[in-house]
Amino acid sequence: MNFEFIPFRLNADLRDYKDLLDYISTENGIDIYKARDELPTQIPGVTVSKANLYFYQCSLVTVYIYLVHHSNGLLPVLAKIENLIQKNGYKFDVQSKQVYGWANEGEFLALILVEETNSMCLYYSLETYSCL
Repeated sequence: MNFEFIPFRLNADLRDYKDLLDYISTENGIDIYKARDELPTQIPGVTVSKANLYFYQCSLVTVYIYLVHHSNGLLPVLAKIENLIQKNGYKFDVQSKQVYGWANEGEFLALILVEETNSMCLYYSLETYSCL
């Protein structure tokens, strides 16, 4: 199982992406950036609307990749990700969000549906820094 379809590598140095990012802010020692351009995705039929990257001491620790609303909901997107990863996600609910997650070698990936806004995102983080 790997998360190679995510266009960013955790633990990467900020300098690796500096030309692709715009600074947003710093909160509690975490520098937050947004990707400048539309990101390609290796998930068939899924479009990325934006991505925010979180760096601690210039090392990438978390990525939020926001997905364009998929008219058929979460399950078709989930099936595509499970196909790429070759493993079913485990489901849990977190404060009115449906979450399917995968853990692999200190990394955690989640597909999150926020029911209130009917929006989806991929959350990719080092387990040490994960808020899920």
